Amino acid sequence: MLHKLTTAILITSALGLSGCAADDAQQTESVKYAIAERGPFSSALDQVEIAKVMQANADWMLANNKNYFIGKTDDDIKFDYDPKGWIKAAMYVGMMHWVKMQENPTESKYYAFMKEIGKGNQWDIAHRPKHADDQAVSQSYMDLYTLEGGEDKLATVRAKFDKIIVENPDNPLTFPQWDWMTDLGYGCADRWCWADAIYMAPPAWLQLAQVTGDNKYLDYGMKEFWATTDFLWNEEDSLYFRDSRYFEMKEPNGEGVYWSRGNGWVFAGIARMLQFLPEDHKTRPYLIDIFQKMAKRLAGIQRKDGFWPSSLLDPAKFTNPETSGTAFFVYGMAWGVNNGLLELPQYQDNISRGWDALVGSIHSDGMIGYVQEVGKDPQGTNFNSTELFAVGGFLQAGAEMHKLAGKL
Repeated sequence: MLHKLTTAILITSALGLSGCAADDAQQTESVKYAIAERGPFSSALDQVEIAKVMQANADWMLANNKNYFIGKTDDDIKFDYDPKGWIKAAMYVGMMHWVKMQENPTESKYYAFMKEIGKGNQWDIAHRPKHADDQAVSQSYMDLYTLEGGEDKLATVRAKFDKIIVENPDNPLTFPQWDWMTDLGYGCADRWCWADAIYMAPPAWLQLAQVTGDNKYLDYGMKEFWATTDFLWNEEDSLYFRDSRYFEMKEPNGEGVYWSRGNGWVFAGIARMLQFLPEDHKTRPYLIDIFQKMAKRLAGIQRKDGFWPSSLLDPAKFTNPETSGTAFFVYGMAWGVNNGLLELPQYQDNISRGWDALVGSIHSDGMIGYVQEVGKDPQGTNFNSTELFAVGGFLQAGAEMHKLAGKL
C-alpha cells in the first residue's frame, strides 16, 4: 500500500502537474487550468519529507507573524489580524498540530510562541463574544491546557460561553444583505449563520465540554451546529451554501455557487468536531453521514492538478490554483482515512494529488502561495498570494499526512 500511494505522489510531482504535457493529453474537460509556478519541496509520502516542508511553513509563520501587517489597511489590522481574531486563530489551530508533532512539545519554540500568544491575549476571546469568528481563538487555549493544565487558560472562555448559554440567542439565520462587518456581530451573526462559522465555533464548544467534563457546552454546540446545517446544507449537492445570500445565486455555467474555502471550513470543522464528540452521542451517525457525503462529492470534483476549483461546481470561472480550500479538503480526507471513516483505496488518489498540489505551493522560504484572500465567495489567486489562515490549513493537512505515512 505504501509503495502504491508513494508512487502516485512521486509520479505527479515529477510531472509538475498542471503544466505538463501528459496532463494536457489526458485532459478531457473543456477547462485548461492555469500553468502553476512550483516550489522546491518534495511531496513524497515520507515522514521526513513531510516534516521538512511543515517546518519550513511553520518557521515562515514565526518570522512573519508580527510583520504581516505590511500592505494591510488599518481596518484589516483591527478586524482581521488581531491576535485574538479568526485569521490568527485558524493559524493557531494548525500550529498546535505541529507543536504536538515535536519530540518534546512543551520544550519547542513553537510551543513557546503559542503560550506567549495565550498569555498576551490574557486567555480571552475577541471583542464580539457571541460571534463564531471571535470564539475560534479559544481552541488553541484548550490545546495548551491539554498539554500542561492551568485553569486560567479556560476561566474567561467558560464565563463568556456560560453567558451565551443563558442568553440563548434565537435570531433568524437569514444573512443581511448589507455589509455585516459594519454590524459588528449583531443580528444573525449572534449565531452561526455562515459556513465558515462551523470551523470557528462548534469545535471550541465540543472541546470545552471534553476538557471540563461539562456537557452543557456540548449540548449548546450541537444544537447550534444542527440549526446551521439544517439551514445551509444542500442534500442534493452534498455541499454547504456559504450563507443565505447564495441560495438562489448561480455561476455562469448554471450551477449553484459553492465556495471552495467555505466548504473547506465546514469539512475540516466537522472532522474536528468528531474528535471531541462522544462516540455514543445520538447525533454522531448523522454527522458522520454528512462528512462522508461531502467527501464523496468533493472527490468527484477535484481538478486533475490536485487543487479544488475556487468555485466547486464551475471550474471554468477561476482556473488558478487555490490552496486554502484544498488544504482543508486534504486534511479532512486524510483525517477520515486515519480514523476509519473513509477508505484509503477510494480516496488515495485525491489525497496524494491534493498533497502534491499543496507542497508545490510552498515557496523556498516556507510561505504558502495561491491563497485566496479574505472573502466570502470564489476569487482568483497567484503564486505570491498568501494569508496566515492558510498556514493553519497546511499544517493540519501535513499532520494527518504524517500520520498516514507512518501507518502505511
